[in-house]
Amino acid sequence: MLRIIAFIATVLGVLASSCVSIEAAPLPVKRDIVVVFDSEREATPTHTPVHMRLEFPLNHMGYRLVYRDLRQGLPDAATMETAAAVLSWFHYEIDGYETYFAWLNRMSEQGVKIVILGSLGGPLSFDALRLTNRIFGRMGLRVTGEFVSTALDSRIATLDPELMEFERKIDPVVGEHALVERSGPTARIGLEYSLRFEGQERQSIVAAVGPGGGYAAHGFIIHGDPATGAVRWILNPFAFFEAALGKPFFPIPDTTTVSGRRLYFSHVDGDGWNNAVQMEGYRPRRPSGGTPTSTSPGRTIYFSHIDGDGWNNAVQINRPRVEQVTASQMMLKELIEPYPDLPVSVGLVAEDTDQELGGGRQAIETARLIYALPQVEVASHTCTHPFTWEFFDNYSREAEYDLITRGDRQKRDLASRLMEAIGLANAAEARRERYLAGGSHAPRAYLRDPFSIDREVGHALQVTQALAPPNKKIALYLWSGNTRPFETIVRATRQAGVRNINGGDTRFDAQHPSLAYVAPISRVVGSERQIYAVNSNENTYTNLWTGHFHGFRQLRETLERTELPRRLKGVNVYYHTYSAERRASLEAVRSHLDWARTARLAPIKASHYAAIADGFFSAKITQTGERRWSISDRDGLQTLRFDQAAGLVPDLSRSVGVLGSTTHAGSLYIALDAQVANVSLVLGTHPQPGRAHIATASLR
Repeated sequence: MLRIIAFIATVLGVLASSCVSIEAAPLPVKRDIVVVFDSEREATPTHTPVHMRLEFPLNHMGYRLVYRDLRQGLPDAATMETAAAVLSWFHYEIDGYETYFAWLNRMSEQGVKIVILGSLGGPLSFDALRLTNRIFGRMGLRVTGEFVSTALDSRIATLDPELMEFERKIDPVVGEHALVERSGPTARIGLEYSLRFEGQERQSIVAAVGPGGGYAAHGFIIHGDPATGAVRWILNPFAFFEAALGKPFFPIPDTTTVSGRRLYFSHVDGDGWNNAVQMEGYRPRRPSGGTPTSTSPGRTIYFSHIDGDGWNNAVQINRPRVEQVTASQMMLKELIEPYPDLPVSVGLVAEDTDQELGGGRQAIETARLIYALPQVEVASHTCTHPFTWEFFDNYSREAEYDLITRGDRQKRDLASRLMEAIGLANAAEARRERYLAGGSHAPRAYLRDPFSIDREVGHALQVTQALAPPNKKIALYLWSGNTRPFETIVRATRQAGVRNINGGDTRFDAQHPSLAYVAPISRVVGSERQIYAVNSNENTYTNLWTGHFHGFRQLRETLERTELPRRLKGVNVYYHTYSAERRASLEAVRSHLDWARTARLAPIKASHYAAIADGFFSAKITQTGERRWSISDRDGLQTLRFDQAAGLVPDLSRSVGVLGSTTHAGSLYIALDAQVANVSLVLGTHPQPGRAHIATASLR
C-alpha cells in the first residue's frame, strides 16, 4: 500500500511539474499581420488601401504590418512564424489565384487568421470556390458563387452596431457584391441583407467575423463621397479586427505617451530660412518699378532699374540703416527663444547657407544662434531640398537638365533673355536663378551640383553639424518635398547614425472628418522604414502656402480628436521657417506653443519620438504566464498600454523594470525603466480595501 501511495505521489508530482513547465513556457506574442498585394496593380505598399487607411488602426492595436508582393512569391515560413493573420484588400483578380488560395487554406489550417476585404482575388468559379470556401467555412460563412449586381428590393436583416456604422450610416439599398451566406452558427454577422435575387428571397452577408478571421465586401468598408472626395469608415476597424483576430490580450507598445503623459514634440523644416519677413516694421522697402518674381514658398526676388536722379548728392553716412529681417531670425526671436521649456528640433537646408545660392553670413550666424540654445535639437532638412524623391532613385543629370531648361524657357520672357545676351543683366543673379528651382518643373530646390546620396545626406549632416556647439551632435534627418524617400537614401541616414522623420500628414478635423486621414506610425521602404510625423504641418492648412495663412490654428481640432474618446496620437507642432514671415502664420504657431506649455504633456525631442516609433517595431513581447510578459528590444519606447483594462494594475512587487502606471479614457498606461533591457511585467488587480499591500508608484 505504501509503495502504491508513493508511486501515485510521484506521478502527481511529475504531472504537477509538467503543468508548471507548460504554464511557464515562454510564448512569443505574434504581432505581425502579413499583407499581400500585387505590385502590377499597386506599385508599392505605400499605394495600397491597407497602408493609406487601415495600417493606423492596426498599429494602434499593437500590430506591425509586413507587406509581401505576390509577384515576388508567397510569404515564406520565416515570415509566417510571427504572423497573427494574413490580410488582403484586393479590388482585382490576381494571377495564379489557385496557388494563392491553396496556400491561404494551409495557413488557415495552421491557425493563422485570414481577413479578406474587398474581392476574393479570384473568380467565383467552381474550382476557386472549392478552395475559398474551406477558408470561409472556418469563419462560419459560405461563398455561393452568385453575384448581386442590383437589388432594389432589399432591407437590412442583421446589423451589429459595434462592428458597423462607425462614422457613416448604412445604406438600406444594397450595392453590388458576391452573395455570401451562413454555413453554421459560429459567425458573428456585422451586416446582412434580405433581398430578392433571381425571383427568390435570399440572405446575403457583406461583413462578418468568425473563428477563422473576417470578411467585408467592397462598399461596406469605407465610403468615399464622389462630390467632395471625403471618406468615412462604415466598418469599425478597431472592433472588427479585435473580433476577427480573436480578441488577443497583450501589452501594446504605445507611441503616444511618455511617463504617463501624452507626449509632445516640435520640429521645423528649414524652408524659407533666408526669406524676407512680410510684416509692418520689418518689411524692406520695395524698389520703385520693381517686378516681383516668386522663386519658392515665401521667397520674393525683385528685378529693379535705377533712374540717375541724385547722381551728385552727398552721402549721408551717419544715417541709420535698417537691415532686412529674415524668417529664420524672426523664428528665433518669436518662436524659439521665448519657449526654453519646449524642445524644438530645427532642420537646416544645407544649401541655404551657401553665399552663391542666396545664403551667407547672416544665414550661418542665425543657425549658430539657434543651435546654441539648450532647448534646440540639431537636425538636417537635406542638402538641396528634393521635391520629388522618386526622381533621384534612378538619377539622370541629363534628365534633370532637360527639366531645368524646359522650365527656364517657360519662365523667362524675351526681354530678360535679350538683356542677358547683350550683357546688361546681373550675371550673378542670373546664375543664382539658374541654380534655384523657381517652380514645380524641377525635382529639387537647388540644382547647381549633380545629385548624390553622399552629398544629400553626408554633406548635409556635415554642414549642419559645423554650425552646432561642440557638445551637440546632430540627431535627426527631416524629409523634404513629397516626403517619399527611396530605400537607399533612408538606409544612408540610418548608417549615418541619425533618426529620420516626416510625411504622413495626419489630420482629423472638419475638412478631414474621419480616422481614415490619420496616418500610421511609419512607411515601409523596401527593407528600410521611414517614420512619419505625428501631425501635419502648416502647408496643408494654407493650400501649399498660398493663402489662409492663419489656417494652422486648426491643428488644435486634430489634437483634441486624437486624444478623446481614445488617445490615438501624441502632440506634434510641425511647421516651416517661413511661418515666421507673416504675422498670421506666426501667431498660429505661437498659439500652439502657448497651449502646450500649460497642457498636461511630456515634452521630448523629435529624435526621441523617432526612437519611440522605431521601438514599436523592434519590441519583442513574450508571454511567460497568465498576465505575465517579458518585453525587450524596445529602443526608445518605454510605455505599454492595455485597453479595456478596468481593475488591472501592474504588480510592482513581482515586476522588474516597471516604474508605475496611470489610466486615460479606460486604458491602462504602464511606464518602463529605460535602464532595464529585459522588463518583466506582471499584472494584478486593485487590492481589496483594508488588505495589506505593497505601496505602488503612480504616474498621476
